[in-house]
Amino acid sequence: MNPVFLIVDEYQVIAGALDKKQRTALSEEIGTIVRLGRAAGYILVITMQTAHSDYIPTAVRDNFEFKLVMGTASKTAYQMIFDDTDIKGLTVGKGRLKLGNDYHVLSIPLCDGIESAYLSTADPGSTTV
Repeated sequence: MNPVFLIVDEYQVIAGALDKKQRTALSEEIGTIVRLGRAAGYILVITMQTAHSDYIPTAVRDNFEFKLVMGTASKTAYQMIFDDTDIKGLTVGKGRLKLGNDYHVLSIPLCDGIESAYLSTADPGSTTV
């Protein structure tokens, strides 16, 4: 069976736009996908700036198999994500991740010149930046 990835970007923006009843219903659905989806081949990926329980309940957050924080985060953020405040922050391009019960460091290579590619006013059909 090939896995199906369900990706929700900026989850806290979606959850923050809902009233309390709607947010509760969303959290229940997300929780069901997290708990049961993996066995059925569905992998949920949620990105967010903060994993505060106002947006995603702790019981749901704790069921994610893979958790990642990029760059330096506050002790509060590490407590929310990893249930651990004794984690050192990392520099730009590195992240702390937890897979199951094991901690790892993830490195993302720095791409020099990427800012100019995004800020370029060149013709979209052009091959030069």
